[in-house]
Amino acid sequence: MDLRFPAGSAGLFASWAGSASDLTVGDDASVPATPEALRELLAALAKGWIEYVGLHEEPIFLQIAGDGDGPYMIQYSPGDPSAMMHVPSGGSLAQATSAMERVLARDPGWHAGLVWQPFDPGGRTGGRRRRR
Repeated sequence: MDLRFPAGSAGLFASWAGSASDLTVGDDASVPATPEALRELLAALAKGWIEYVGLHEEPIFLQIAGDGDGPYMIQYSPGDPSAMMHVPSGGSLAQATSAMERVLARDPGWHAGLVWQPFDPGGRTGGRRRRR
């Protein structure tokens, strides 16, 4: 399992010097998922230093984006892009952190306490459609 975050921000994490840049995947930097690395990335996310954090075990992932008090976008893909889910109203940093920590710990109930809906990248899920 890996943690992914914006590649340009890899230099912010002195403790990962060299390792993050060696694991660049497209626009993402990647480090092995550990509780310590997750805490460091979530703190950077909350401060607005990075835009997102993803927990990946290809092809499955959980990702969050946001900053400060939120709300945080929370998305989950079970490996099939057409089956991607999200929390339509977003979640708090505490909820996003709990979900990430529970996935990392391989807790099968990690998704509990959040309301999930299918994600529509066109923006038609969970709300009204805009007329053009």
